[in-house]
Amino acid sequence: MEAVLRLAEDDMDLGAEVCARIEGLTYSYPNTSRPALRGIDLTVARGEILGLMGPTGAGKSSLCLTFNGLVPQLHGGRMSGRVTVAGLDAVTRPTAELAVRAGMVLEDPESQITSTTLEAEVAFALENACVAPAEIRRRVDAALAAVDLGGLQKKHPANLSGGQKQRLAIAAALALEPDLMVLDEPTSQLDPQAAAEVYAILARENRERGLTVVIASHAAEEMAETCHRIVVLDEGGIALQGPPAQVLSRVAELEALAVRPPDIARSLSRLAPRRSAPTPASRFPNRRRAPCPKARPR
Repeated sequence: MEAVLRLAEDDMDLGAEVCARIEGLTYSYPNTSRPALRGIDLTVARGEILGLMGPTGAGKSSLCLTFNGLVPQLHGGRMSGRVTVAGLDAVTRPTAELAVRAGMVLEDPESQITSTTLEAEVAFALENACVAPAEIRRRVDAALAAVDLGGLQKKHPANLSGGQKQRLAIAAALALEPDLMVLDEPTSQLDPQAAAEVYAILARENRERGLTVVIASHAAEEMAETCHRIVVLDEGGIALQGPPAQVLSRVAELEALAVRPPDIARSLSRLAPRRSAPTPASRFPNRRRAPCPKARPR
């Protein structure tokens, strides 16, 4: 893969406060010869919504797991480079400490839900963090209200819809008041309306509370509307990086990387006059071509 294509010199405000920083990161899972991540240099500004895109196997999930130390502390393997979140070394500090600083929401909410009521689910991590009981109550109520689940404290999670379960997982992470919220494909199992609700909550929390977010997703339209910056991964490295309007308008490069661009960008590219420019194959000469994911019904 060639050097990173930066689409704007001001990808991140150089004067912005840093929330997380990755420097020279290369990582391989145990018993593998091919790195899952290689040569990653990335800074996340405080108050930024950073989107991670890329084909399946590009390294999005692995990169997400570095922010709370699960890679490499839980998964093992070989790692070089440095990852810091809120000034903490994500390789050497305990994952329990990092979990308070970097809240994590996974693709399948049921894999994270363990309690029999919504309030118990949100309170669980707070109790383990030895938060005072009065503060736990305040945070539980505030977090459930933030994800539009207020008034359902006593409800059993099994009686929630898929979208509500994902919002509950987000509430549990929000209650910790983390420096960074990391979401790995949080809407892949949701219908369009439920997915839109998740993105709306993230945008509102970012706008009103300054929540810093890293979100990995294939949902091009929602990412274009929500994120401040897009990073496209390919075979473990960064292929494209920049503002959404610039990254997601490069239809030819995205399709060469098996990343589905927004439908509107694809349509506009077909209407635009042809220019004499390098073809996708020449930009990514070693890329194995694969079909782009089909657009999700809207």
